[in-house]
Amino acid sequence: MGIWFNQNVLVWKHISKTTDQLGLREVMIGRKPSNGMLKCNVNGATFVDNEHVGWVAVLHNDVGGFIRCILGFMNSSSDPFMAEILTVREALFWLRSLHLDGVVMKIGSKRLWQVAYLRRVDTSDSRLLLKNCVAIVFRFQSFNLHWVRMDVNKIAHALLSLLYCWYCKRREIG
Repeated sequence: MGIWFNQNVLVWKHISKTTDQLGLREVMIGRKPSNGMLKCNVNGATFVDNEHVGWVAVLHNDVGGFIRCILGFMNSSSDPFMAEILTVREALFWLRSLHLDGVVMKIGSKRLWQVAYLRRVDTSDSRLLLKNCVAIVFRFQSFNLHWVRMDVNKIAHALLSLLYCWYCKRREIG
């Protein structure tokens, strides 16, 4: 069964499973970045109430080993594209605060990748945020942005799913 099915079982039936039962051990492996480069998997989503954005960034070294991750919430009544932009911006701020360089960032938003990497014109309200992201990227000596299908970005997606479970539980409590 998938992560979302198990998340629904947790929320509605209060039955939780371990990562071994969910099959997350395989999910946590991922692919190695090029020699000397760090890989940062990033994912973001709007939650059901559409007032919050959840985001996660997972950092790996060049041999595929886990370095660290960060996740969080932001108040925002934004659409999914805006959520992806806010997520990438937060991840960029985080990477810069760690004084890291030589990063390959993998995102699940093809539209964001096309705007940022292919310099496609975007006429949405998000232009200023996109320009801010590009300005942060230029502070890196070496930075690459890759678009990956969601099923490839499993690590970030799994953590975001768990964050969503926690968010739903927190709302039930008060």
